[in-house]
Amino acid sequence: MKSFFLIFFFTINLISCSIFCQSSGHAEFELTFNFAKKIPVKNIKVYYYFNQANDLRKVNYKVDVEKNQLKLFVENHFIYGVNFPTLIFSHKKEGENPKINFLYYFMTENKEFYDKDRKYVFKINDRHPNTLVKFDYNKSGKKIYKIEHVYNLNNGTSRHVFSNVLVEVDKL
Repeated sequence: MKSFFLIFFFTINLISCSIFCQSSGHAEFELTFNFAKKIPVKNIKVYYYFNQANDLRKVNYKVDVEKNQLKLFVENHFIYGVNFPTLIFSHKKEGENPKINFLYYFMTENKEFYDKDRKYVFKINDRHPNTLVKFDYNKSGKKIYKIEHVYNLNNGTSRHVFSNVLVEVDKL
């Protein structure tokens, strides 16, 4: 009987040390971006940084020129604990150097920022070209969202410097 418990304990211990679990999820949601009048939405191109653990399986958008608004429709497969991919909106300003693209970043600091029942509307302008979404939980467990519109994404702790201007290089 004693050997049975030793074998049972050894087996359970071996199994528990070799099992790795991940929790994943799926969400479909819509994000709305209102652009300042100086940024014509008809000229916007949308990109995102690929993130294998937080995959945008289906992503597309439509523009409303009258409202100068862009709606992004997302089908997202993710592993909990992995940030949402960074979105980049790009455009060239009319009358300026055509090799210069102006970039606007949309990033999340926390992991799963979206909630299917919530309508998200974000403002984008040249004064604060970067949107950073954070959330925390209140005492009752409800998500509290904090949206920061920041000018500079480099907080001094990162070796990476983000710029809102991308310049095309001439090929020789």
